[in-house]
Order: sequence, then C-alpha cells, then structure tokens
Amino acid sequence: MEPTSPKVGDLRERHCYALHNGVPDTFGTGGELLVSGQAILIDDPELRTIASGAAGYQPEERYILFELNVNEVRCNGYGDVPLPEPRRWLFPQG
Repeated sequence: MEPTSPKVGDLRERHCYALHNGVPDTFGTGGELLVSGQAILIDDPELRTIASGAAGYQPEERYILFELNVNEVRCNGYGDVPLPEPRRWLFPQG
C-alpha cells in the first residue's frame, strides 16, 4: 500500500486488521465473510519479490508490504447460498 496511507500507521501501531466483503444489496445476497488477524510489516527483499511476483499488477517500490496472518474467519448467509459447517474457524497463534 502507499506509505502515506492512514492504514499503514494503523497497522504499524495496532498490528491487527479485519476484512469484510461487501454485499451487493440490502438482502445480503451471496452472504458475508469476515477475516481478522495480525498484520506483520515485511521488509525482507526476498519476500517482497515473491509477493510482487504473485500480484496481478506491478507494485511500486515505495509500497509498504504487510503479511496478514489469519486468526479468525466467519461466514454468514441469508438463504441464497449454501454455507459450510462450521461457520467459524479459529487459528491459534503460536
């Protein structure tokens, strides 16, 4: 991400993140997914090269890279999509 992004300061200070998908309408069509965990700043040139190679675009050299470790995943649906069981997964950190 851009080094001037407020998200950079937030991730550096708090080290936690949460990602939630958007739904296309007020009915929640397609369901919801939440992923949360810890963000770790990556400054290793080798890992940066791997991440750049996996990206669908060419990241700028100035971009800040974080590894997003997953602590929890949750899903919710409203009847239009089948959901897996269980609907919540925890990944202990250690």
